[in-house]
Amino acid sequence: MQFLNSYRISYIRIFINNKLVILICRFIMNFRLIFTLSFSNFSKEDIQKKWLEITLSSYNLVIATVITRNFSGWPFYFRDKIIHNLVPPEVKVLKIEFDYKLLSEMEKKSLNREKSGRTVHGIMCTELQNIIPEKSLCLLIDIDAYPLNKEAIMISFIAAKENGVFGNIQGYGDHLYIGPSFMCFDNEKVKNIFGDKVWRINERSDMGGEITWILPEVLDQDLFRPLKTIFKPFWRLDKLEKPSIGIGTTFGYKNKPMTYHHFYSRVWISKVHFFFVSFIAYLKIKFKYINRIKILDILKKMNFTIRHETKYGIKYIRNKLYE
Repeated sequence: MQFLNSYRISYIRIFINNKLVILICRFIMNFRLIFTLSFSNFSKEDIQKKWLEITLSSYNLVIATVITRNFSGWPFYFRDKIIHNLVPPEVKVLKIEFDYKLLSEMEKKSLNREKSGRTVHGIMCTELQNIIPEKSLCLLIDIDAYPLNKEAIMISFIAAKENGVFGNIQGYGDHLYIGPSFMCFDNEKVKNIFGDKVWRINERSDMGGEITWILPEVLDQDLFRPLKTIFKPFWRLDKLEKPSIGIGTTFGYKNKPMTYHHFYSRVWISKVHFFFVSFIAYLKIKFKYINRIKILDILKKMNFTIRHETKYGIKYIRNKLYE
């Protein structure tokens, strides 16, 4: 009888301990989720506070786009204007051009030699990592993508500092990953954990997909998800969902648009389409910004500019700049 009582007591203790472990695990998971998702409930003041912390840290803040020199520039004119209008003053903006013929030869060698190789895009992203300082937070934006507001940029940097990687969520088969169309990453962390594997493609991953195979916890963040497309979507996030990604996809969270990715930007008709889409987006962003500025301030600036340029122009024509 004593043995049975002792057995019951031991069983009860094990049961209680197991329940306690489960509760602790659930608490940790919930805490981690609350921590990683908390930015989605941030007020603008919260975002500004976090942003100030980053700008006072030792991180270099970089927005980067990598392209090949054979790419026409005019379709992406307003895309560049959008970024320049929205980028905070503390962030450096880089556009790095590579020779396509040289990289395509490197791509052939890489893909023929290995089961997991690097495409032209992957080679450019590897070089980007080597160019920027290790202590950098880098927001990688495709040439046919752009942010829709300043908060999209700031949140991306804030989340990448906390969790290593952040951006647009995409799918490759049943695998979810953060697409390099709009991906902010901690350069030092990514280099130390992955080397250049992060930019390699293989049977299970598109470019960037290895991150969420090795660090699946980054998917616990409130990543930018597809909200709508211009044309009927044809890519799924996974097999259980309806297609949600296609030509002209707007990404965001809680139905708030944050980023735009056009896709198929190497096709001529798509470039023309993107030019008009980005032009309209630029006008919306520009007028939204202008409406917040007092008309009196605009007139004062115009008056100062006209007076200054007129005075300088007369001196220039008369060749009396230094008199």
